[in-house]
Amino acid sequence: MKKLLSFIVLMLGCIGQASAYSFTVGGLYYNKSGSDAIVTYGPTEYYGSIVIPSTVTYDRVTYNVNKIGTTAFSGRTGVISITIPNSVTKIDNDAFWGCAGLTAITIPNSVTSIGRNAFSHCTFLTSITLPNNLTSIESNTFNLCSSLTSITIPNSVASIGNNAFDGCSSLASVTIPSSVTSIGSSAFAGCSNLTSVTICNGVTNIGGAAFSGCSNLTSVINLATIPQTIDSSTFGTYGTLFVRKGYKEVYATKDYWKNFNICEIENALSDGEKYNMGGAIDYDTFSYTRTFTSTNWQALYVPFSMKYDDWKDKLDVYDIYNVLAYDEDNNGEIERTTVNMIRLKEGAVTEPNYPYVVRAKNAGDVEITLTDGTLYAAEENSIDCTSTKQKFTFTGTYEPMTGLATKGYYALSGGELKTAIDDAVTLKPQRWYMEVTNRNGSPAAATRVYLNPFGEENEVEGVKGYAVNVIGEETTYDLNGRAVNAAQLPKGLYVRGGKKIIVK
Repeated sequence: MKKLLSFIVLMLGCIGQASAYSFTVGGLYYNKSGSDAIVTYGPTEYYGSIVIPSTVTYDRVTYNVNKIGTTAFSGRTGVISITIPNSVTKIDNDAFWGCAGLTAITIPNSVTSIGRNAFSHCTFLTSITLPNNLTSIESNTFNLCSSLTSITIPNSVASIGNNAFDGCSSLASVTIPSSVTSIGSSAFAGCSNLTSVTICNGVTNIGGAAFSGCSNLTSVINLATIPQTIDSSTFGTYGTLFVRKGYKEVYATKDYWKNFNICEIENALSDGEKYNMGGAIDYDTFSYTRTFTSTNWQALYVPFSMKYDDWKDKLDVYDIYNVLAYDEDNNGEIERTTVNMIRLKEGAVTEPNYPYVVRAKNAGDVEITLTDGTLYAAEENSIDCTSTKQKFTFTGTYEPMTGLATKGYYALSGGELKTAIDDAVTLKPQRWYMEVTNRNGSPAAATRVYLNPFGEENEVEGVKGYAVNVIGEETTYDLNGRAVNAAQLPKGLYVRGGKKIIVK
């Protein structure tokens, strides 16, 4: 009933605004404010793609467009996009309320203020870029924006108002930056798809029912050293709470934080550990430890970046970039499958949550110390390499992987990718596996898949076999398995007669 009354009051307000304009130019209505012009509500329906100019000239006077006024586009369901110029510094209350056709909008960094209900009930809004100079997110700003999938709150925002994101049922994760001190009542209530929240250490106040109705919220990271006072309505469900190292007991004594499964965030990660962090954490120093029993190739899939100088003395790190299948005797069957990979060299930086191949320079314990970086949320990502015969998918995992034989997955063992003998084999977390999808009844990949490194010093290893259905030992191939003109080769790596050749 309250929402219905609010709607009626707002619509009456809009009717009152219908003739409240000073002039119109280019289909937009403006009010004068000294030498400035304010975009305002007009009697003619706004629709389609709206481009707001930075200046507008009327009756031989040029005005600076610096504000989008109260209810300017309110209820205009035919508006599908808005371009806001850098001259605009303020978006008033209800400016885009109920613009159901609006799907995305970028707000320039010139905007420092966005009013209440500004984008409320924009039910098809999927993405929005907030300005870096915004100081607060007011009450109901994104209320019932049910299609909004992600939001980045800039590190200039000091407060998030009541019901600011209430009913944003498609929002999956959110990070509250350290600049924010206050989260209002029901700020994220009804965000039923929200799975993870990161609350940085600046937040001192969390309002009642702030995360109520977030039925899928399984991971909360709270970096505050003093637990905020919350009540029984603040969280509708209690999953895992990650707190700073040394603060587990502090939170375990506080209502209602103690209802969570509380874990401490370590500043170290050991190889093979199950990893389920739901948000990103910045760190000053962080260490990663792994024990190598041999110098064979091994899979690497970790939630942080590494720089070349971090690993150069201890590891070789390779990037997967292609897979080739070989018919060595030209009988229509694949006898050999090769994963081509290239060594990362000086200046390279690995990506978090991305499959790599590593090889220790010496067997034993390896500890890598990282500085000023980020420990990212656990994400299962894949990369694909495709050919006319197969699709090869490399997928990382932070959970122990079982059933490898039944699923037909390949995993690194003894320096080769092999299928498991039985389902008793378990793939450790922080690894990746390869899945092969055959196309149109094409033959399966070989039982063993070989790794083929490029970028090493003084390469002399041969590549045995040829690309599928290609005959002729003197044919020269590029690294994608394509025959090339040997008389006009540009610089690069090639294969001829089963051997690598380098053209400098």
